Amino acid sequence: MEVKELLAQYAQGQNNFTAIDLSGVNLWGADLIGIHFEQCRLQAAILTFAYLNQAYFAESDLTGIKLSGSNLNQATFKQSSLYNADLHGASLQKAILKGANFNYANLVDANLTESDLREADLSHANLTGACLRFANLREENRKIAKLQGANLEKVDLQGANLRNADLRQVKLQGANLKNAILRGVDLRGANLTEANLEEAVLTDAQLDQVALDGANLKKAVLERSRLVGASLISVNLEDAILREAKLMKANLKQAHLHLARLNGADLHRCNLSGANLSQAILIEANLVRANLLNTDVREANLLRAELSSVDLSQLNLQGATMPDGRIHS
Repeated sequence: MEVKELLAQYAQGQNNFTAIDLSGVNLWGADLIGIHFEQCRLQAAILTFAYLNQAYFAESDLTGIKLSGSNLNQATFKQSSLYNADLHGASLQKAILKGANFNYANLVDANLTESDLREADLSHANLTGACLRFANLREENRKIAKLQGANLEKVDLQGANLRNADLRQVKLQGANLKNAILRGVDLRGANLTEANLEEAVLTDAQLDQVALDGANLKKAVLERSRLVGASLISVNLEDAILREAKLMKANLKQAHLHLARLNGADLHRCNLSGANLSQAILIEANLVRANLLNTDVREANLLRAELSSVDLSQLNLQGATMPDGRIHS
């Protein structure tokens, strides 16, 4: 179908187009609000800065399509292929993207607020600076959007549901994950340097060898999470819940753990030099061979904690509850 014919039919009220081939067409800046493209071919089509609010692209081939700067709010791309598509700066608020293929797509600075990305494949997509606030990325049957190898630096995922997601080796430096649901997520080897995870839920998460230097995890929930060998230098874990967390050999140098709840946590061989553990709860915590040089544990609760081979001479223990229950003067 030619562009003129398409636009003429649309102007006359026809907006349902099924199984047509529009590969390579130039519709730059076109006003096609509410148009339906079902099972269509739009490979390498140019729809830059187009108005496509509530458009329907179900089961269509959009490989290499140009949609940068387009308005795609509430559009549907269900089960469509957007492989290597350019969506730089596009607005996709409340868009339905369930099962869509975004392999190698450019989503830099795209707005995906409240979008439905369940079962979507975002492998190797570039989402630098994208906004995914309150986006839905998980299905009830635990199918999750694929994000392996994706670039999510400075992405906004505030409140997003990423439960059980596979985020190994993902780049999330400076990302906003405040209030995000990350229960059971696999972030092994991921880079979350200076990320905002305030009040995020990371219960049962896999965080071995993760980089969280300078990150904000204030009031985050990390119950039973694994952080073996993790780098947490200068991290903010104030009032965080780390009950039964595994932090063996983690680097928590100068970390802020004021009021943190570390009941039953495993911190053996952990570097806590210069850390602030004042008023922290460390009941039955394992601190065997931990480095506590110049650590502040004032008024902390160390009842039944294991402190074998720990040098207590450099600690500020004023008001702390010791393993035997006595209060240190």
